[in-house]
Amino acid sequence: MKFLEHLSQKHAFICLQEHWLWTFEKDYIDKHIPGMMNHSRCHDVNDPISNFQIPRGRGGVAILWPSSLDSHVKKLEDGNERIIAIEIQTRNKATCLVNAYMPTKNPTLT
Repeated sequence: MKFLEHLSQKHAFICLQEHWLWTFEKDYIDKHIPGMMNHSRCHDVNDPISNFQIPRGRGGVAILWPSSLDSHVKKLEDGNERIIAIEIQTRNKATCLVNAYMPTKNPTLT
């Protein structure tokens, strides 16, 4: 968390892959990185689990940005638990920021 706090002070947008949070834990980001908004999805987004069934987390992606830029950011609903996107509106155009976590099972690439 200290590293994320440090990043949030120096960078406008942060992309996280494999954050290991479950849907019922998503507010963890809000609590521990103040001043940042986020769009996040968890591994159990399509099949939620309760905190009584909690195995170790898997996958999950998030995009964080300063709350001061929130009026310029639109969360896009496309994607799944491994791909999310936001639209950032600037003066003349919109930019789409996509965050994807695509691990491989190929042992020669690890």
